[in-house]
Amino acid sequence: MMKDNTKKPLIGVTIGDGAGVGPEIICKTFVRQTFRRFSDIIVIGNKSVFDKTIRHYNYPINTEVIDKGEDVYLLKENTLGIIDVDKKAKVPFELGKPQKELGQIALSSIDKAVEMAQEKKLDAIVTSPVNKEIISLSYKKFTGHTEYIADKLKVQNFNMMMVSNKIKIVLVTTHMALKDVSKNVTKEKIVNTIINTNNILFQLGYRRPKIAVLGLNPHASDGGLFGQEEEKIIMPAIKEAQNNGIHVKGPFPPDSFFYKYLKYPVYDSVLALYHDQGLIPFKIFSFGVGINVTIGLPIIRTSVDHGTAYDIAGSGKAFDKSMFEALKFAVNLARSNKKNLKGDMIYDSSGEHITANR
Repeated sequence: MMKDNTKKPLIGVTIGDGAGVGPEIICKTFVRQTFRRFSDIIVIGNKSVFDKTIRHYNYPINTEVIDKGEDVYLLKENTLGIIDVDKKAKVPFELGKPQKELGQIALSSIDKAVEMAQEKKLDAIVTSPVNKEIISLSYKKFTGHTEYIADKLKVQNFNMMMVSNKIKIVLVTTHMALKDVSKNVTKEKIVNTIINTNNILFQLGYRRPKIAVLGLNPHASDGGLFGQEEEKIIMPAIKEAQNNGIHVKGPFPPDSFFYKYLKYPVYDSVLALYHDQGLIPFKIFSFGVGINVTIGLPIIRTSVDHGTAYDIAGSGKAFDKSMFEALKFAVNLARSNKKNLKGDMIYDSSGEHITANR
């Protein structure tokens, strides 16, 4: 989408579940206008659903249906362009109360965003929170954005990366039952995850990324007392990556690692073997200000690190910090993909905020 180095990246933001806080955090970010320093945005979803949030809060925002991304440059400053995935849909609903029709719109929004990114009509996509259970009423195999988008793009080697200025955690496995984790933790998958992690860190400006890998079992198995995965799978994977020049160490006992990391954050990213092993410490460190990035895709996709929050939808309490950070990170990756020019980044290599040189 970016035709030259001076053009701001165009980011497509999906509406998420209209009954949740997705539209609200998009509106709050748009009203602040700070994002305009480094990007332009459009919403992908349904105008009537999105407008309900605007009316509810009386936000000073106009919306206009546009047919293509570049139409955003023709809009007035207080007008938000919307790619409407179903212009005929007029869904009556209440904020905080999910329903199947909103799940269908959310899924169609993801489909359209991915399609536009594939066709280079968007530089990146940022996804708002959805309800997996509600979407599964329309598409039974839906287990989350990460897996769904990878499947649409026919990508098998991908990972979920959780990012904040305190820590970056990459998951080897994602949304699956705990009983299935062990058989899905393979040497090949760990090696691929290490490579994906090293690649994105290098893309973000780390010239010698340092990666830590956690163990699967209590105390990283205590020399085989509590399982063989560390010796037979995890350690050989780490050794293979080291032989390829990647600076990676482990496996570290998961129960004590994060306590030590708080005091001595010497690693640039941490590989967790399963969802809660990584997400519990991440959300303790960074809930509401962290973001979710899918690495290994041919497109850029980032997301907020929280859910639909039906309990506060309509109350005005939703915090848009994670949405803003997801936008900034998407822009970083879009610029890095283009030329990685000095001054383009809005995070430095430590993850701290810096001002875009635009």
